[in-house]
Amino acid sequence: MIIQQLNSYDETTATRIRELLIQLSRSGRDRGEIPREWFEDLISSPSHDMLLALDDNDQIVGIATLSIIMGPIVRRVAYLEDFVTDSSVRGQGVGSALWDAMLAWAKDKGCNNLEFTCGNGREASQQFYKNHGATIYDTNFFRKEIHNKNPPCFCIRIYHYFYYTINQQKNQYIYFRQHQLRCLFSHGKKR
Repeated sequence: MIIQQLNSYDETTATRIRELLIQLSRSGRDRGEIPREWFEDLISSPSHDMLLALDDNDQIVGIATLSIIMGPIVRRVAYLEDFVTDSSVRGQGVGSALWDAMLAWAKDKGCNNLEFTCGNGREASQQFYKNHGATIYDTNFFRKEIHNKNPPCFCIRIYHYFYYTINQQKNQYIYFRQHQLRCLFSHGKKR
């Protein structure tokens, strides 16, 4: 088995990831095609990655999506989203291999913690996390839908990047600030 980062888009990979996300869903509901733009945003972002677990036949048998979250109190933490292994390989070490890769990713990115949620009724998942040294943090998880009517979004990520560049010809320091709002549309189109 190999763990690698998703580094390019293709329809076969997108379809397989979609199949795994259906297994992750409590209802087994298919939320539809994942827009190519979402994959491209993820791949190009320095703060987000998707780890893929590949079996000996190079088939994707597990995924984990990771992001860096920053704040003045938490400083820099890794956030885990969409961690799932195919039901046919559970209990065979795929989840543990992904877990170790997630911790290495977080450490490499300068994070001190890996944070995530795990819903009620997912006892096997919760036991996996406990067996791998995670502890339950006493907090409540809230969600507030943002009803963005034009255009409809299913995911919003805001990134603030600050860059310093040097204009070598004039030997001047140029400071500029870029605010980027990434909005992934349910129809797979950006406006």
